[in-house]
Amino acid sequence: KQWYQRRVAITAGDISDDISRLIETLTILKNKYKEVFFIPGNHELWLNNNDPYPNSLVKLYEIVRHCKHLGVHTEPRKVRGVDGSEVWIVPLYSWYAGPEDDPRNSLYVPGKVSWKEQSLKEMGWSDAFFCKWPSLRRRSSGSGGSLAQLFAEMNSDRINRDYDAPVISFSHFVPRAELMKASCQDELEIAQERSVMVGIPCHVVVYQVKS
Repeated sequence: KQWYQRRVAITAGDISDDISRLIETLTILKNKYKEVFFIPGNHELWLNNNDPYPNSLVKLYEIVRHCKHLGVHTEPRKVRGVDGSEVWIVPLYSWYAGPEDDPRNSLYVPGKVSWKEQSLKEMGWSDAFFCKWPSLRRRSSGSGGSLAQLFAEMNSDRINRDYDAPVISFSHFVPRAELMKASCQDELEIAQERSVMVGIPCHVVVYQVKS
């Protein structure tokens, strides 16, 4: 066997907004690696002219359905390493908090023009053009719903369960604001930042968004 046929591939999104191309890519990975884990990024949830889905959330569910059919894991699963040790791979859904829907938790950095003067769509923010969302329920506090909170709630079961082996989690967007500064720190400080995530010795993320 080739070395990669004994390995696990972790793919944290942004393969393509075209589902047929996404399926083709995941199929190639599944034929190469022993196990494949995937979590959608924001690009997968863009609606293009060929998409029949009413909104991006429906498209997300359809992607997860295709993954299940392909044998690509979008849920926690224990895998055994080449040395015989076991580890849990835990995919986590994620989205960023926009300043207009969750100012307190947003990582938005004001530029020359504030979001209060110009919307993200008016600024040319691609997700504002290509993603379409259903109406989100309001919080008990009366504030509007947040996409970041919606995606975080999708992780409740996988976060609030017990794991009997070390955990490697991964997400498309950075899951905690404390990790944002890690990109400009040395390896020791990166490890210290990751340790904030209680019970998770390692977390893999594609990129962080500072709008």
